Amino acid sequence: MSVTDEHPPWTNWAGNQSCRPQEIAFPRTEDEASEIIAAATRRGLPIRVVGAGHSFSPICLTDGVLISLDRMSGIVHADPESKLVRVRPGTRIRDFGDPLWDMGLCLKNQGDIDSQQIAGAISTATHGSGIGQQCFSATARRFRVVLPSAEVIDVTEDNPELLAAMQVSLGLLGVITEVELEVRDAFAIAERIEFWPLEEILARWDDEMSNRRHFSFFWMPAADSPDRLFMEYPDGLDMTDWSRVKLYDELPASSLDDTGSAAAGVDRLDRPYRIYPDPDFEGEIVGRELEYMVPFDRGKDAFLALRELVLAKYPDNKYPIEIRSIAADHAYLSPFYARDSISVSICGHKYLDYRGFLADVATTLDPFDPRPHWGKLYYLDRERVQQAFPQFDRFTGIRQQLDPSGTFLGSHLSPIFG
Repeated sequence: MSVTDEHPPWTNWAGNQSCRPQEIAFPRTEDEASEIIAAATRRGLPIRVVGAGHSFSPICLTDGVLISLDRMSGIVHADPESKLVRVRPGTRIRDFGDPLWDMGLCLKNQGDIDSQQIAGAISTATHGSGIGQQCFSATARRFRVVLPSAEVIDVTEDNPELLAAMQVSLGLLGVITEVELEVRDAFAIAERIEFWPLEEILARWDDEMSNRRHFSFFWMPAADSPDRLFMEYPDGLDMTDWSRVKLYDELPASSLDDTGSAAAGVDRLDRPYRIYPDPDFEGEIVGRELEYMVPFDRGKDAFLALRELVLAKYPDNKYPIEIRSIAADHAYLSPFYARDSISVSICGHKYLDYRGFLADVATTLDPFDPRPHWGKLYYLDRERVQQAFPQFDRFTGIRQQLDPSGTFLGSHLSPIFG
């Protein structure tokens, strides 16, 4: 076990959240994680857990003990017949690709960032896109968890209530030391990138959202909006009120030839884990992101309301609006609980009063019954979270039972879940 106890600072990937815990611990095994929790509990120190630190929200912050999962990574076992894969919690999403493919398997879906650790991605309901595709949390079938008492338990489908709480736990129920995911047979993705005016987005929205494996877009409020996210676009095209559109279709893995070359009318044809991720970002991260999920049938109206706000009140905030769809699931704190959803996401600029801007974004989306991405910035208090999540009381009851002293609450989550 490795413990750093020199009061070092911890900062998230974007640099907008930091804390100075008394200790940062790096367990390598489940036993070491249990020892760290027991020692912290004896000293009365609060505990939070961090994966890759790929959140904008202060979800991981603590002045007590910060447990990092960096040294608990790797695939433990994969079964092509049952389509179940057991992994350690610090395994990064990008590390699933080749090993699973070599066994004829793939993750069911993923998003455009693959640097997150799987335990963090599951615990915050990180997602990809597609109305037939659920978030990472919904694919979790079993957990090994060190509870706040330092006891180790298995959470399985034999206890569906505890599993539904554990699938999106925000680190409130203990430390995940192993997770079993349901995966699927390998497949290929055919990608097309197109550029549509607003009129075409609105005309094709219903059909594309309902029928394509993956339809998503970035709407641009200004000609240079693509530059905010380093996106290429056609020379000579003024991107104002246009969108960069992703169209992904699923094909059999056998459609890939030896070189993975694209078929006619397709920009790329390749393995999904090579298609989905954007290149790693380099340099200062000046964007600060809010992402709210609204009911699927209200997504278009929510997008138009946010577009109107940006154009009318914030012409200097030129970040695109990203729109995606995600299938319903049954995790209690999932923003997709019991409803298909549209994700509405936008960044504020670090140097342009992003807090005021994103607070206004939140107010604009509030009439559309939003739920937050837990790893992004959000503006919901306990009352609004309780209204947004039908199983909120059920989850908090389980949290109180497993952690009556609030060891894992943390200062950020305590006002909501304490």
